Amino acid sequence: MNGKTILTELGGIDGRFILQAAPDARPKKNIKRPLALAACLALIVAGGLTGYGYWRAHGPVDVRPPVTADTGDHADTAGTLPPDTAGDDTVSPHLTLTAQEAGAAFRQVKMMGDAATRAYQKVYAPDVSYLGIRRTEAKYLPGYGYEAPDTAPDSAELQDFANGTLPRLAGAAGLSVPSAVTREGLGGWPEMDFDVPGCPLIAFQKGDANYLSLSHAEGPLALNGVPVTVDQSLSDEQIIAALEPLRRELSAIFGVSLPDIRISRHYDSWSEHGAAWLDVYFYDASAHPLNAYLDVPVSDYVQLSFDNAENYPGDIVSDRVLGIVTVSYRQGRVPPGAGYCEKDYGPLMGLEKAEEYLRKGWVFGGHSCPLCMAEQEAVTFDTYDAWGLTYITTWNEAGGTPTGALPFYVFYKALGQAENGSTAYAQTYVPAVEVSGMAEYFEAQAQYHDDARSGGGF
Repeated sequence: MNGKTILTELGGIDGRFILQAAPDARPKKNIKRPLALAACLALIVAGGLTGYGYWRAHGPVDVRPPVTADTGDHADTAGTLPPDTAGDDTVSPHLTLTAQEAGAAFRQVKMMGDAATRAYQKVYAPDVSYLGIRRTEAKYLPGYGYEAPDTAPDSAELQDFANGTLPRLAGAAGLSVPSAVTREGLGGWPEMDFDVPGCPLIAFQKGDANYLSLSHAEGPLALNGVPVTVDQSLSDEQIIAALEPLRRELSAIFGVSLPDIRISRHYDSWSEHGAAWLDVYFYDASAHPLNAYLDVPVSDYVQLSFDNAENYPGDIVSDRVLGIVTVSYRQGRVPPGAGYCEKDYGPLMGLEKAEEYLRKGWVFGGHSCPLCMAEQEAVTFDTYDAWGLTYITTWNEAGGTPTGALPFYVFYKALGQAENGSTAYAQTYVPAVEVSGMAEYFEAQAQYHDDARSGGGF
């Protein structure tokens, strides 16, 4: 299991877009993230720690008894028509989203016994402005169903993709790349490894896209003289401005339009020098509506993934300029967002209603390990520090195939200061559209966890 797969299993990253089947392209020296995650996974099995660091708060935590206000469920919205459309046969009723369907967006446990809001994941950041919060003035965000496009492994297509992209990337980096032949990788998908000393380079195919990945850890990397570095001490806006020459160069190298840049910072409890790693996406925000909310675009993109450690958490590289980087290019085999279809669940539920759910503890997104959640102190969200809107991918029962994407409110509450000086936040989610069966769902969740903690569910 590689580091990215472990991240997916920990519930930290949208598995629909993680390159799980790809070999780990990072240089051997740069193995901090997979090693740290593997170690944390072992601790999770033992019931001790979370995937990203200490699970218990490092500062004061607001622990209160369960909210005992009215917990009546919302009426079923099936057959409800939009306002001012009574008697209009041309208007279709909104679909009904159930709590079970909303829960499928999180392949984790939800509640713990009778505690108030305990379903949260701990995240770290210097302050609220680094949490990547997104909002909208829109009153309506659709849900999405997803069926994977009918694509089969095609080694000849991958070979053509590599022939068309690899020489330009290698030439821009000043690398001489030997030839390689395709081989069958995980799941029957083809892949190619190019033996470039110090710069592992791979091409592979997975589902509806082909990928090219170049890892670099020794000395500065430049593409046609343009440095591939990022100064994490700058604001997102300053980083985006500084990366504009690189955006133009990458667009030319791959022969695609990448007009937009997104910054994604990842903080852990141990990193005393800013982000543990930082991702940059060059993409087209207008290619699909989900690009505005999902962590990874559904259209073509170039990703720069900067590491801030060499081997272990103590081997910090820099609190400013990062240069250990993996450059990845995704080229879709189908049109952007193919497989997604809009589902009308009605208008956004409204922040006030979402806050009611929040206070009742009807929230999603807790840790993937019930034992770890049992160690969490209960946190109520009568007050919170930040909120935003996002989409979360839903999964089938086996947890291996995405089925769609749903809009959620995301709430953050500061728990205190971590040992490295960052703030620890409790992060939790509430559906952004009306959901039926919430009371029954969370009553069943409480019973499930009571049984599990007594030994009947593990």
